[in-house]
Amino acid sequence: MDLDIMIGVLVPVSGLVIFIARHFWKKEQCFIRMRDAIDRLSGEQDNHKEYESRITTMESDIAEIKIYLRQLLQKNDIPYD
Repeated sequence: MDLDIMIGVLVPVSGLVIFIARHFWKKEQCFIRMRDAIDRLSGEQDNHKEYESRITTMESDIAEIKIYLRQLLQKNDIPYD
């Protein structure tokens, strides 16, 4: 009789323990992936500074090109908007 009660209690409890262990293991894997993603993105932050300076240079070049184009259009009496 005691064996039947122990089996009746241990089987559901062991299932619950397995469920809880799997839950925390999956949660740990999620945090590990998140930490790796944050580290990877933090490392790419330096690249963004380089791109920012290149974009600033391109914007200033575009502004100069617009001025020259406007002067050419005015010199040749070509209407522009």
